Amino acid sequence: MAHRKWEVFPGKMRFCCGGRLMCGKSIGVFVFCIGLIVILSGLFFGLTCPYLAVHVSPAVPVFGVLLFALSMMFLIRTGTMDPGVVPRAIGAEATVNETGRTDTMDNGGSRPVTEGYTPPARMKTVTVQNFMGTFGIERTLKYCFTCKIFRPPRSSHCSICDACIDSFDHHCPWVGNCVGRRNYRYFYGFLASLSLYSTYALAFCILHLVLLSKEDENRDFSDVIRKAPMSLVISIISFFAMWSVIGMCGYHTSLIYGAKTTNEEIKVSFGSSQHSKYNNPYDMGGCVANMKYTLCSPLPKSLLDRRALLSEADFEAFKTAVGSRRAF
Repeated sequence: MAHRKWEVFPGKMRFCCGGRLMCGKSIGVFVFCIGLIVILSGLFFGLTCPYLAVHVSPAVPVFGVLLFALSMMFLIRTGTMDPGVVPRAIGAEATVNETGRTDTMDNGGSRPVTEGYTPPARMKTVTVQNFMGTFGIERTLKYCFTCKIFRPPRSSHCSICDACIDSFDHHCPWVGNCVGRRNYRYFYGFLASLSLYSTYALAFCILHLVLLSKEDENRDFSDVIRKAPMSLVISIISFFAMWSVIGMCGYHTSLIYGAKTTNEEIKVSFGSSQHSKYNNPYDMGGCVANMKYTLCSPLPKSLLDRRALLSEADFEAFKTAVGSRRAF
């Protein structure tokens, strides 16, 4: 029976569609987020937009559907793709990284070599050059005892997903996944589109209530609410959601302009002085260049190759080393 690598993936990621889609551990919150947006959108398009299409413009529901589709596309893409997982070391590679030597067994592999053994250093220092090669800064690569690798620059181990993520930004429970090098652009697209969508829904729900109140000058506000209660509910929810999402979008816009991740910003990894030794080597030379590189550069390929076939012997070896998994 053929097996694939995702079946023995060592971590807390969850897979579906034969390993084509992968999510973080908190899949329930991700599904709740999708359901909340779909339900509120259904109420908006079913109860508010028909009136607006007649009394304002047929374009109102059309643009609303477009913003809804963009938000859902970016949300699902962010939550169901590899964020940039760095593969763990297993078997002989893990032994070498853990011990720092290849001659760990003697007597034909029957007994570990311990005499004169000194544990290897758990940190390495590398120099990261900026994009023009005009300067470089020293970065410390920390050893991950879980993944048994020296984490690449900008990487960090997510305790929720139990995996090292390249260019780790943060773990977002709302998308049910880590945000890293491979899905950051989609996460930002989700924030931007949802900011526009929530503002759009709020504006037209309020307009709906205003137009209803002007149909009859003797109609008070309570009568308007009784006639269109869901417009008021959607307005309240959109109002509170709008400020939090817009705030997040603005924050990540500033991070992109500065060529930083949330993790680096929190840890103050880089200073702002031009002559500081903590200058950011990932800065592409300006806000526009940083935005273009972060959002428009070619998407790096996944390092997992999670649908690769394994022989029965390799599958049993992987299963013994890291355990087996099941789809959801």
